[in-house]
Amino acid sequence: MKPLQPTDDTSMNSEQALPQRADSELAAALRGANERLAVAALEAQESSRREQAAREELQRQNEQLRASNEFLVKTQEQLRKLSHAVQQSPSTVVITDLHGHIEYVNPKFTQTTGYTPEEVIGQNPRLLKSGEMPHDEYERLWAIITSGGEWRGEFHNRRKNGELYWESASISPIRNAEGAITHFVAVKEDITERKRVESQREQLLVQVQQEQHRTQEMIHMIAHDVRQPLTIARGHVQFLRRSLARGDHEQVERSIEAIELSVKRLEAMIRDMVDSAQLETGQLRLERQPLALEEFVRESLTHLSLAIGGGPAHMEAKASMVVNADPNRLERILGNLVSNAIKYGGPESQVTVTIGEQNGEAVVSVSDRGPGIDPADLPHLFDRGYRAARTQQAEGLGLGLYITRLLVEAHGGRIWVESCPGEGSTFSFTLPCL
Repeated sequence: MKPLQPTDDTSMNSEQALPQRADSELAAALRGANERLAVAALEAQESSRREQAAREELQRQNEQLRASNEFLVKTQEQLRKLSHAVQQSPSTVVITDLHGHIEYVNPKFTQTTGYTPEEVIGQNPRLLKSGEMPHDEYERLWAIITSGGEWRGEFHNRRKNGELYWESASISPIRNAEGAITHFVAVKEDITERKRVESQREQLLVQVQQEQHRTQEMIHMIAHDVRQPLTIARGHVQFLRRSLARGDHEQVERSIEAIELSVKRLEAMIRDMVDSAQLETGQLRLERQPLALEEFVRESLTHLSLAIGGGPAHMEAKASMVVNADPNRLERILGNLVSNAIKYGGPESQVTVTIGEQNGEAVVSVSDRGPGIDPADLPHLFDRGYRAARTQQAEGLGLGLYITRLLVEAHGGRIWVESCPGEGSTFSFTLPCL
């Protein structure tokens, strides 16, 4: 048995230190690995979190993009509808820049004015001016819209073909997102037909008012003029009773004649009222027949001279014609004109009836050498109920010449008067020849 050898502490310590160092290094390596694993795990978690966040962000962006696309589609659809609405609008639409130069017009503009877009783009809307709107109104319009307000009013403009038309317009500014005015838009409606109807309505209203005034005057005249022969007749009835009681046959005869005259006057007034009403309403029917004008006028003048107790009128026939006329109504026309000439021409005035031809029409003229007619009365002589200043006290309703005109026109003719104060008057009318 070998004796124990003393150990070398240094060697022993070295050998013991090696495993310890290895364990320490291993532990350190393990810690490092664990730390790296932990870091890697953290990095993996962070990467996973970032990927999730990225996916969520991408999804959010995709949703935003989809929403944006939907909004864009809706906006485009709205713009399309708006564009179609403007294009198909029954109103004229005009858009100008800040200087008033036209940038857009819709089809209704062309339909209304006759100008194509190519003719007006870059032009000023003043090319439509008719010159009837005051310059001050244009200045007021411009001041309103440039200050941000809306102008409403009417234009009387001129189309491309020169025809005038009426427009109702609303003009206002267009603003951008910042609120600045960038353009002006005018929306206009053609109201020419409405204006025409309004004008007709106003004219009709004036005519109705005038007719009401004439009717009131006519009622007043009828009340006055009809009362006069009735009063005369009533007075002579009383005279007649007293005369009969006294046996005064001469006074009885005078009263009977006065009553007969009053009745004739009433009959004439009633006839005038009935005839004028029938003529005005188109209810008077003419019984036309071919008439040899010269022979008919000559016979009518003979009848008339016997009826009114005056001398026969002188007749001059410059042409021989046949007309298609109602003999009773034609005799009424001649009777009215000749009796007026005798009544207002004066007792010494000669009445001449002339027959002639002009432009294929028969022309009959009745002339006198009386005092003539005031020029102020000439335009109104054939109006219903009109009486010239010098005939205000004359008998009747003032319907004679009015009925004469209506009878002439019913035959398709015309009637007029020529007169100079102090030189007499000439009433002429035409009739179509056969």
